[in-house]
Amino acid sequence: PTSPPSWMSLEVSSMGLLSKLFKNLKKDDLKNSVAQYYGLKDVDLFSNWMFCLSILRNTCAHHGRVWNRRLPEIAIPRKTLYPYVENKYYYTNKTYAVLCNVVYLLNIISPEHSFKANLVALMNNCPLAQEKEMGFPVNWKEDNFWK
Repeated sequence: PTSPPSWMSLEVSSMGLLSKLFKNLKKDDLKNSVAQYYGLKDVDLFSNWMFCLSILRNTCAHHGRVWNRRLPEIAIPRKTLYPYVENKYYYTNKTYAVLCNVVYLLNIISPEHSFKANLVALMNNCPLAQEKEMGFPVNWKEDNFWK
């Protein structure tokens, strides 16, 4: 074929491009089914998550700081099919909010992941880990989501 198949093109696409492609898809049952696969009823919420994840990914990939960075506002779901953070009183433009969504998605995609345990260990041992500056609420580790 003169053009490669879509799956081949998407393999080399950036997170930002995937986020924009998803956002610009027509709202229909197929688009809804993607959000529902991740236990979300709101397609716009999932689109927001993809955008925010692409910003965090780019910041990390280009050696930017995430310590006290202000990120785009990430949408917090009211109700999810899978377990989510119980304490939803935190800054939605800080690192913690995006990390909650990363863990939520990883719990679905790869239930045996070690990201959560690694993050908790990092926050326990890093002398520069100032939780407040990254938007972590007080007693965040007591939430069932993080246990």
